[in-house]
Amino acid sequence: MALISSVSLKTGLPDRVMKYLPEANCTDSNSPGICPVAHGVKDQQPAAYSPKTGLFYVPTNDICMDLEPFEVEYVAGQPYFGAVVSMSPSEPNNIGDFIAWDAREGKIVWCNKELFSV
Repeated sequence: MALISSVSLKTGLPDRVMKYLPEANCTDSNSPGICPVAHGVKDQQPAAYSPKTGLFYVPTNDICMDLEPFEVEYVAGQPYFGAVVSMSPSEPNNIGDFIAWDAREGKIVWCNKELFSV
């Protein structure tokens, strides 16, 4: 299950799966199995490009979440999230992937699955 099904070629924006969006569900209802998690597949880890291979080398996260939104009121200076988020690996013993990405072909050339986020 994924929150994002593809990317629109017209706008460049993700095509979202509406049933997983917080606004599509009632407050205090849990939406399980959303992939990727709130911080995304590619967080702040740096990627690299090799002119020799023509590939991008990209560390990624492979984590899913259950999302249960709840109504909160904003209080200045306090944490403000408004959801219970439970994260888990998308598959057992695999929380991250290190991939080689071919931008010309738009596909992963190879992938090393990792026990931890890369």
